Amino acid sequence: IQDLVLPDIDGLALAARLRALAGEMPLRLLAFSGLVSNLDAERIASTGFDDVIAKPIAPSRLVALIEAHWGGIEPSADTFGGGRRLLVVDDDPIQLHLTAFHLTRLGFHVDEACDGKVALEVARAVKPDIIVSDVLMPKLDGFGLAIALRREQELRSIPLILMTSSYLESSDRELARRSGADEFVLRTPDLGELALALRTVIAGGQSRSSIAATPSDELEREHARRAAR
Repeated sequence: IQDLVLPDIDGLALAARLRALAGEMPLRLLAFSGLVSNLDAERIASTGFDDVIAKPIAPSRLVALIEAHWGGIEPSADTFGGGRRLLVVDDDPIQLHLTAFHLTRLGFHVDEACDGKVALEVARAVKPDIIVSDVLMPKLDGFGLAIALRREQELRSIPLILMTSSYLESSDRELARRSGADEFVLRTPDLGELALALRTVIAGGQSRSSIAATPSDELEREHARRAAR
């Protein structure tokens, strides 16, 4: 676990030298730093870090991240993203940057949005290939984002994956399907479920073109009930 700001050597330069010394040894190199920009995330990923851990962090979450990397992740990232443009949506800046970092390492070109309303604006401007969104957000949550996307002619074909650590019941999964989400996954420290969902979406090549045949007012009422609960 390496800080990026050191008194005697640049952190990125040190990482490159450590990776060279390790050679074929299965070294996991984790950057430890404050919030980083998209450009910094791309530089960190290209230097050879396996992950970036944002300060401050609760010890329990640090342990979970380390355990995820200890569990046999392949030494080199599988860049199956193939340069596809992906929009990540999350109101938690730490989660947003961590998710963006992971997805950059998987070969995606990542844009970021801090809530559902901003995500709609970004999607209209750049037309991403895939959208990954948190569910629990202010202003416009993940379910609301799904409904809004499927109602816009220019956006309704974009695959949407909802990711959550709060909505864990079968009724939440059903609401995601009815709202128009392509996948509904649990957030894990290594984002393993998200990676599998992305592979599924890419392999499928298609997204929902419209919301399932459910009366709009009924869908909105169910959305409000789940959010309130």
